[in-house]
Amino acid sequence: MATMTNDDRRALVDKMVRAMNERDLDLLDAVMSANFVRHCEPTPDLVIKDLDGYKAFLDAFTEGFRTVSMGCAGRGIDECWCR
Repeated sequence: MATMTNDDRRALVDKMVRAMNERDLDLLDAVMSANFVRHCEPTPDLVIKDLDGYKAFLDAFTEGFRTVSMGCAGRGIDECWCR
């Protein structure tokens, strides 16, 4: 597998955010892992442990994500914050 550059990772996150904002949730299958786990400090009791659960959450969420910040280390994205 080829190593991703920071630009590649940023493009992947941008694609993820576009999919969420445009409600094209099936596109998330191509850019997120099926065993995705959501961690969110403001809502620690809301547990989402897979991509299908995250899609259901997004489907119920009516606002879009305007800004994205991410932290990259090594070959993957460690953190991504959407506001």
